Amino acid sequence: MAGPAESGGLNLLPHRAVYSVKLGAARTGSSVTAIHGAMVFELAKTCESWTLQQRARFEMSDTDGESVRNEVNFTSWEAVDGKAYGFSLRSLRDGEIVEDVRGKARLDGDGSGEAIYSVPDLRSVELPVGTLFPITHTAALIEAGLNNRHQLTVPLFLGEREDEPMMVHAVITGRVGSANAADPLRADPAWRVHMAFHAMGDDALPALEMVQTLYPSGLVSEVTVQYEDFSMIYVLERAEPLPRPPGC
Repeated sequence: MAGPAESGGLNLLPHRAVYSVKLGAARTGSSVTAIHGAMVFELAKTCESWTLQQRARFEMSDTDGESVRNEVNFTSWEAVDGKAYGFSLRSLRDGEIVEDVRGKARLDGDGSGEAIYSVPDLRSVELPVGTLFPITHTAALIEAGLNNRHQLTVPLFLGEREDEPMMVHAVITGRVGSANAADPLRADPAWRVHMAFHAMGDDALPALEMVQTLYPSGLVSEVTVQYEDFSMIYVLERAEPLPRPPGC
């Protein structure tokens, strides 16, 4: 059975996008006073899998006038049927590695599965029935929007946090913006998607919240990520399609 990324008439497009990164809002008591930087996002496709690369560099300033340079590099591959996944995350602060995570995951026939970390330590995590990996989750959001379904709640595994998988509650609002027939990435209007990420079994306050503007092609034009005491905003500066694999 095909996963959402391969069914339902969806048209996820490989693409490269460049975003500026800035501070959104800082709550009272937050030590963060400024954020500025950039992120490059690349979504590519082979006949067997999707590959994703995110490279972000930004400087964060605090109330003491100190600044920290941050680099985050995340790569993943995901089988087109959504059943297998590999991930690698490396974070640096002022040039020093502060996080290095690698592993792979699989989903079985009943929709449950297992994630196995190889770095920094060998460990495994059970994935509950219904877990999605990131590309399949994006496709499921688009599929819901195309079918006028305004909510989607599923477990999501990215390989970016220690408390994964997380239960993600998404609310998909009406279309925003206008279509641009000359741009395949923005040929149809986008949706605003509000997502709350909860630890499994915890319906209290979310660990983080995210609001994004999502096009049916899979392009995201703006993202606001709300942490405990501040938010970061990613604004699309430019985007271009990448070639599709021939013969698939």
